[in-house]
Amino acid sequence: MDFPTDEELIRFLHRKKTEISSYIEEPLTFLNQLRDHDLVSENLYQKVIRMKNKDRRQKGVYDILDWVENKQGHRVKLFWSCVFQDHILQKYPRLRVLQKRLLDGSFRISARLIKAEEPTINTEVQRKEKNQEQEKVT
Repeated sequence: MDFPTDEELIRFLHRKKTEISSYIEEPLTFLNQLRDHDLVSENLYQKVIRMKNKDRRQKGVYDILDWVENKQGHRVKLFWSCVFQDHILQKYPRLRVLQKRLLDGSFRISARLIKAEEPTINTEVQRKEKNQEQEKVT
C-alpha cells in the first residue's frame, strides 16, 4: 500500500475543510478529540464550543481546521488518525467517505484532475487576447 505523504495529507485537508465542517453539526466530541491531542488551542476550542448558532459553529469548526492546516501541518498524520478513530467515525459517519478516499488512494486521482483543469498562465493570456480580439470585432 502506498501511504500518502504529509504534503498530500495537508493538501487533502486543505481541499476538504468545508466538507468536514459541514459534517460536524455537533462539534463537541470532534473538538474534544482534537484538543485531547493538542491539535487545537484552548482559546480557539472555547470560542467555538460557546457558539450557539449552527452556522457560526460550522464556521468555527472550519476556522479550527484552517488553524490545524496552517499551524499544525507538521502533525497532519496525528490529525487524520484522530479524525479516523472509531468513536469519531461512529459519531460522524460521513467522515468514512474521506477515510475511504485516503485509504484507497482515490484522492490522488481527483487531485490530478483538479491540477489538469487549472489554467496555465499562457492559457489565461491566450483567453484574454481572444476576448480582446472579439471585442474589437463587435
